[in-house]
Amino acid sequence: MIDPQASNLAEIQDSLDKNFPSPEEDLIKLSLALAYSPEGEPYMEVRFLVLEVDNLIAQLRWHLGQVVLLAKRYPHVYQETNEEEDGEQETELSRLPKEMPTRSHLLLRGYISRPEQVLFSDLTENWRGGTVAGWIYHMMIDDAVARSLAILDRLAVIVSLVGNVHFDKVYFRSGKLKVIHRDINTPETKRLLDIAEGDILNLLIEYRDGWNHTQLTHSAITGFMPADSYIDASGQYVRVQSNQLTGELLTALVRAAYDQVVQVLHEVCLICEQRVPKEERRYTPKPVQS
Repeated sequence: MIDPQASNLAEIQDSLDKNFPSPEEDLIKLSLALAYSPEGEPYMEVRFLVLEVDNLIAQLRWHLGQVVLLAKRYPHVYQETNEEEDGEQETELSRLPKEMPTRSHLLLRGYISRPEQVLFSDLTENWRGGTVAGWIYHMMIDDAVARSLAILDRLAVIVSLVGNVHFDKVYFRSGKLKVIHRDINTPETKRLLDIAEGDILNLLIEYRDGWNHTQLTHSAITGFMPADSYIDASGQYVRVQSNQLTGELLTALVRAAYDQVVQVLHEVCLICEQRVPKEERRYTPKPVQS
């Protein structure tokens, strides 16, 4: 865990399991459905993708564990304020401009969140109007959303390979899922298409692409609002202010992302159980005990 002073890790684990139940049962079923699939392509690639999905889900739940821990130990991450503490002593950091380019803001947030690079011993320490805990909390949300979408993309590839639907590149997007559903045409692929066309997935993609490419989705707990500026076609100076989210909304966002992963994994598991042939020569049943 990120917080070395945490003494209630069992409680955190229980809260994680309650709020973000492990999809272990579907992961096991998916693995068994593909464990004895035929040799060669496409199943060799599919079996590798299952390992990637399993690894990414483990990473995702680790990040969610940090979210739960930080929210319990530092409840101020839910407070909607980014004002500096009254009477804060001026430091070199506090004298820096309060508005920073979003690229720099994201870089700093990522740098602080790396547990192997310990910059702060006190996570309640003020950092440009927010706290270190707030920065780490938001970065855990960023990473969890990114991993959720990466898992969905790999699950889409698995379905396309198992269903013999050919693409150069496959992502979990409505256009790809329309083709997959058209060719496979099962209740499971229809449910996958509904998820791909849903507002939640679009919101998650916009969030990830926003802080990766265009602007940093921002919450007050991370400190002062970053800002970018540019000169438009008419030569006018334009300032772009990033979006602001509360700690509660960030938690709801990552919960929605995890729910999407669990739902899609279940449907993909059903598809593989129905469509993947077993290679009998690779299957050696256990001897029956008398």
